[in-house]
Amino acid sequence: MQKEGYFDPTRVDRTHVSNFANAIWRRLSARDVRGKPSPALQKMVRARVRLSDINEYLSQPSLSGLLCRDVLDLGNRIRDYQYIERYRFAFEGFSREMNVAFIRHTFHTRHNEVYLIKEKTVKTLAYAAELASHLGLEAQSQTRSFTNRFDEAMNFRLRERHRTAHSHEAPSLTGRALEMGTIATASEDSEAAIQEMLKIFKPLIATLKELSPDLFAGGDEKFTENYLREVDQEAADMWSLVEAHLRISLSLPE
Repeated sequence: MQKEGYFDPTRVDRTHVSNFANAIWRRLSARDVRGKPSPALQKMVRARVRLSDINEYLSQPSLSGLLCRDVLDLGNRIRDYQYIERYRFAFEGFSREMNVAFIRHTFHTRHNEVYLIKEKTVKTLAYAAELASHLGLEAQSQTRSFTNRFDEAMNFRLRERHRTAHSHEAPSLTGRALEMGTIATASEDSEAAIQEMLKIFKPLIATLKELSPDLFAGGDEKFTENYLREVDQEAADMWSLVEAHLRISLSLPE
């Protein structure tokens, strides 16, 4: 179903993610180290595979394969992040309550996904540094640098996820306005209530337009398109941080 303002995601190309994982594979799998992995590396492997399979993954090339699997998973999660906000374009609830529940679900799913991407990337970077050291590469831990830069870039989403933003802060207000503004209903009574709500929030909308000019550029008819582009840019920023820090962790050239 295609609705006005919808377009497919434009960022985080799946082929690019796959090529990056392949580049990591070529760099790591070429190194044949027969020594026993460090206790720290063994612990990380145990957290990634079934205990009964552990011995199969404690040598090359399986150690490198696990890292590539993590990278592909992160790429897919970040790409899928762009679709979560688009779920509502394919959903037609049979009641106002169903529409509201679905919107809330997608709204919170996206914020939770940001947190999971951050958490999984930190674990992947720690594994990458430990593996690089095991393979005799110049290992550089990037967990702290990534965490700091990710927190700064995704502060809006992380704050929403933990509900630490207060009602007078613009990021929280933006999230609430977007959530309420996308409620679709065929009920006349509900429509009247929504119109009344919009009157109350009219001053807020004016303020939001001043704070987020790019989002409201082009008028109301361009709002959905602008909003989805912001979602896609967030995904692009996340992947850029993941790739950049993995390259440093593994001394992988551009």
